[in-house]
Amino acid sequence: YKRKFNIQHFHINEQYRIILHFDKVDYETIVYINNRLIGLQHLGGYEPFSYDITSYLNHTNDNELIVRVWDPTNQWYQARGKQMLDIDEPKSILYTPCSGIWGTVWLERVPNVYINRLQFKTKFFSKQIRFIYRVDLFLPNLHSKYELIDLKKNKQRLLNVPYDEILNKSEDNYEYKLEIIMSKQNNEHLITLTTNKSNQDNEFIFPISDINLWSPENPYLYNIRIHLYKSDTFIEEISSYIGFRQISLCLKPKKICLNNKPYFMYGVLDQGYWPDGLYRAPTDEAYKYDIEQMKLLGFNTLRKHMKTETSRW
Repeated sequence: YKRKFNIQHFHINEQYRIILHFDKVDYETIVYINNRLIGLQHLGGYEPFSYDITSYLNHTNDNELIVRVWDPTNQWYQARGKQMLDIDEPKSILYTPCSGIWGTVWLERVPNVYINRLQFKTKFFSKQIRFIYRVDLFLPNLHSKYELIDLKKNKQRLLNVPYDEILNKSEDNYEYKLEIIMSKQNNEHLITLTTNKSNQDNEFIFPISDINLWSPENPYLYNIRIHLYKSDTFIEEISSYIGFRQISLCLKPKKICLNNKPYFMYGVLDQGYWPDGLYRAPTDEAYKYDIEQMKLLGFNTLRKHMKTETSRW
């Protein structure tokens, strides 16, 4: 794959970086910017990956992006489901092979320190919900996460050192403040949480009576905005969402439970193959239409088969 692009509209200076994101590429991916190899090859067809391409870019003229992809399908040893090259039996259960870029590719301008990852978890009790949240920052001094280990003092083998332990060795984390603002669907404010503990778990306890619980029949989502500050200086804002739910085994004999109540799962097997794009739907509306039709038919569970879906799904 080859194309040209320009970054003048990003207004790049020393305070910002440019990240090149790939949502899904199948299978082995090698990327070049302006005829220079960037990063390492990426192996795998189903997970997102990205590169910081700032130092490879021409800020005033066009840049050339080349993506080389190799996918041997059943001629190699990667996860491929039932894909098979050169299917001889038209009525077999084998699948049409899919290769190359099948997820979204995009550029993102980010600050030098930015919010890199979010994780939300909920745990239900009889009258409370434990909300566990983690906001990971990309910190330049942790770009190589082993740089902060003093090997002379720490005689452990490198692979035995927990990642969280490495992160906690950095004093820089506490320079940054996170403000997590949660609101209802009507934009009514629910709560604002403030912490300087990034790259680790934090928690807050909600009374369960205050929360509208998520279910397939009531797919209620709360809006989340996260502000990142260094001291009192604003750096960036990102948006997300959360549904408060818990899937577990409960009762005797054990049954699948949703929000601590038995829940009968009536599901459909969704292959996720499309007549014109194989792995990839033609539009976001096509994804939405399929899900809405499944719900109209009375299903409350959707089992994905053969592949993980794109982030757009």
